[in-house]
Amino acid sequence: KMVFAQTLVERCAGEANVIALGDFNLRADQSAYQVVAAQYTDAWKSLHPNENGDGQGWIDHIFLSSTLKAKDPTYLLPPDSASDHPVHWTEIYWNEK
Repeated sequence: KMVFAQTLVERCAGEANVIALGDFNLRADQSAYQVVAAQYTDAWKSLHPNENGDGQGWIDHIFLSSTLKAKDPTYLLPPDSASDHPVHWTEIYWNEK
């Protein structure tokens, strides 16, 4: 997992508008998650910093570069997601600084 996290950060270095999303299999308390989160904003956590959802720590994430911001991130857990995974989405905007 650490190799994946480091590779993601290295391959995206220097890019202005990064959106990385999917099943990362990384929980917020893991070092590999923290490597990615140190560089990119977790869309859900940016608006819900004290929530990790299902009590086990979510593994599906949307990470954004600082040039972007999330609006109304949604995390729909099974069975409501009609899948064995949560459904996670957000609206993404350019960050106006």
